[in-house]
Amino acid sequence: MKKTILSKVLLIIALIIMVLIMIVPGIIYALPSPPWAEMYSYDAVDCSEDPYIKQYLLDMGYDARWYMNTTAYYVRRTMYQDAVFHIHTHGWLHGGRVQCASGTQISAKSVPSQNYNYSLEARYGSSTDKLKYTRLTYWAACHSAEYSSTYGDLDNYCYYTLGVDSTVAFYQLRYSPYCIYFDKRFYYWAKQGYTIQAALQNAQADTTDRWPSVPKTNNYDWRCFEGTGKYLRPASYGTY
Repeated sequence: MKKTILSKVLLIIALIIMVLIMIVPGIIYALPSPPWAEMYSYDAVDCSEDPYIKQYLLDMGYDARWYMNTTAYYVRRTMYQDAVFHIHTHGWLHGGRVQCASGTQISAKSVPSQNYNYSLEARYGSSTDKLKYTRLTYWAACHSAEYSSTYGDLDNYCYYTLGVDSTVAFYQLRYSPYCIYFDKRFYYWAKQGYTIQAALQNAQADTTDRWPSVPKTNNYDWRCFEGTGKYLRPASYGTY
């Protein structure tokens, strides 16, 4: 009798575990509606144009959220729910990582010996869906398009490994007001219905028209993966 009861209890427990295994991934990757656009800015850089970017994202139909001086743990934590991810901060020479609050940083590759480093690889590299629902990651930081043998390559890793539809990052340095004007104009043109690639080209033309003697190198020298056929409007999540 006791063996029968024990068998039934074990069977019920096994069934509960099986159901949780099937349900939990769906909970983890449940997507908000309307799609999220999360922006992160830091007062160590000139973020005076960022409120315009938030408004453009709202105009496109995204649930745009703007956070200031956030640590890397919280920046990275909900990226899987972002249709648009935008971070405006400092980067490091040789690339691969960007600065967050309280001495923390986000990198592409995992560096286990650095407990202040929160990598995309550690959080999403072995997950099933990775960041395949993200339409755009925009790394508004110096050197963010450059490769580091230690920290990896942020935009490259997002596009080729994590399944992000399109990525934008920058070579060399970014100086205000040129770079932040470029960022604002990109989102303005994206709001008008241009592809990501075309919006970037229009933003470059606008910035050049405003400051003809300022070259894009060391100011707003952008790189983009797969922006020719991708749009931000209408608001939606991305796919592989």
